[in-house]
Amino acid sequence: MRTRENTMVREFDPDSVQLATRVPRKLHVRVRVNCIDTGVTLAEWIHDALRSHLDRCKRKARKSAATVSE
Repeated sequence: MRTRENTMVREFDPDSVQLATRVPRKLHVRVRVNCIDTGVTLAEWIHDALRSHLDRCKRKARKSAATVSE
């Protein structure tokens, strides 16, 4: 049984929102193991993954727009 002392206290961050989604169990386990191995939280890992993906999409869109204008 969890006691109040064992639960993490989460600070309120007005610039963050909760993202609830479903992912396959095996993928979640792989990501969680990676987080433990690298010493990052699941939230940090997801934040970095989303930012990296969006940056790649942005670069790809700029590259595509540059080739169209040539």
